[in-house]
Amino acid sequence: MDSVEHKDSESQKCGGNRLKTTDDEEREEREERGAGCSSEPLPPQLPPLHASWPRRWEPLPGDKPAFSCSLCTKSFRFHSALKKHGLVHSGERPYSCSVCGKGFQFVSDLRKHALIHSGERPYSCSVCGKGFVDVSNFHRHERIHTGEKPFSCPFCDKDFTDKGNVKKHLRVHTGEKPFSCSVCKKDFSFLASYKRHVRIHRGVTAETQD
Repeated sequence: MDSVEHKDSESQKCGGNRLKTTDDEEREEREERGAGCSSEPLPPQLPPLHASWPRRWEPLPGDKPAFSCSLCTKSFRFHSALKKHGLVHSGERPYSCSVCGKGFQFVSDLRKHALIHSGERPYSCSVCGKGFVDVSNFHRHERIHTGEKPFSCPFCDKDFTDKGNVKKHLRVHTGEKPFSCSVCKKDFSFLASYKRHVRIHRGVTAETQD
């Protein structure tokens, strides 16, 4: 009788629910009763999402990318990121401008392009007032006024305001020449040098035709 009375009193404390018969059911019942029947503190809640958390394309510490591109060496944590990357190789442009018909691989690029037609410049320089469509171009412009050069060459002590300029400069050290003349097969490290060279062939062709 004592054991029956004890079970009844426990049942009354927790709203008349009887204890489950299996370990899983007992654990579930204890968790459900915890807020009203237990003096033990509740487990900590997950923190809210924050902008400083790693973006979906940034691997977490110790993580290994699970999805690899079959056409290049890039890997991604999520299949959706790999799928988007595939557009780079396929050349597909699923997003089209309703004004001029120009196609884009990513919807974010289409949105930036739409600002050209609307004339909107959402990013303005606080020093000279110049407006920009793209936030990266805006930040690049700001460094003209501040003199900041946050990008450094790993081979020499030269600093740059723009990451793209660092990549160009690295060709001086690596000897990379990605631009090739289709006429004489001469290679060039920089696009400006390549374009200047191409004019030589165009001039020769024009003289021949005359």
